[in-house]
Amino acid sequence: MARTGRLSSLWNRSTAAKIAIVAAALLVVFLAVIAGFVGLGTALFYDSYESSYGYEASVNVDGATEDVVVLLPIGVHDGEAVVDELYVTDSDRFVGVSHEVVATDHGPMLRIEIDEVREGRDTLWFDSRIVSDRTIDTRTPRGTEPVLSPVELSEPEREADDHDDWAADRWSDRRTFDATSPVYVEHGGDDDVTFGVIVRYEGTNEWWTFGWSWNTYETSVAGDVAGTDPEGEWVELRGWHTEGSGTYPRFPPTPS
Repeated sequence: MARTGRLSSLWNRSTAAKIAIVAAALLVVFLAVIAGFVGLGTALFYDSYESSYGYEASVNVDGATEDVVVLLPIGVHDGEAVVDELYVTDSDRFVGVSHEVVATDHGPMLRIEIDEVREGRDTLWFDSRIVSDRTIDTRTPRGTEPVLSPVELSEPEREADDHDDWAADRWSDRRTFDATSPVYVEHGGDDDVTFGVIVRYEGTNEWWTFGWSWNTYETSVAGDVAGTDPEGEWVELRGWHTEGSGTYPRFPPTPS
């Protein structure tokens, strides 16, 4: 059967022309696949993108005591505490637990009261999460976002090592500081009862595009309070503050 029309015309072309036509067709298919992949990735990015603030605190007590009062740092912006309803996880060892945000000479702080702590060792946990309706500034949060307060930051006094070089390459926007923050504890038990305190506040943007990605800032401080004076005592917690950690998408642009 004779070949006619477009088929005949294609068949009669040179080998080079045939290869060029096939290559062009494959290129069109390839570009269509790439465009579909990018479009799907963009849809997944915007559909999963979420920004939130998180607060966590824990108070560990290693003995029986009563009439406990603890003041902890909390997330603060423009002089106002930024924390949602606190979820409390405790045990039968802690009796009569209450909490509220109060004004102090150091600014807003979380006041925790415990009527009685029974014999043994256990931990009282607090956590809260607030979903933000905008992208959080995790590169330069101080002054623009709520951060753990009261807190003092300073440049870390340590020599750079290979890990620091790797981190600088991996997270070019990351900055780390040493952090100190005061905590107040008073109780009516024996002097040898020890309180262990950990507090953390963070702001995070996260999304899923064929895998989870994120960027964040965080302040974490911790310390032990031992031999507390019954009249109450301020103790300095120590830790670190990081900002600009994680990855920052160039495309697509983040939601405002």
